[in-house]
Amino acid sequence: VPIPAFTAGRESPTDGDRWTTWTPFTYPFNMTQQPAASIPCGHTDDGLPIGLQIIGPRHADATVLRAAHAYEQARPWTRTTTPKQRATDS
Repeated sequence: VPIPAFTAGRESPTDGDRWTTWTPFTYPFNMTQQPAASIPCGHTDDGLPIGLQIIGPRHADATVLRAAHAYEQARPWTRTTTPKQRATDS
């Protein structure tokens, strides 16, 4: 989804939000049965993880997985701490 994670236990970021308002880049691909993968690619300023969404045409699961693997090889995700955590540990 194109927003940072919201409070655990909530069904939407704020009261009364319809899910289509905060998932505009997710549900169309579920409805069209297109394969997708989300892989970590960074952090927000608050240290929350950000994912890169890779989407392919129907029945192209292997292509999506190859693209995700290629990205992970080019940009390994080896950090176990966020930028914010490293700043406070210094």
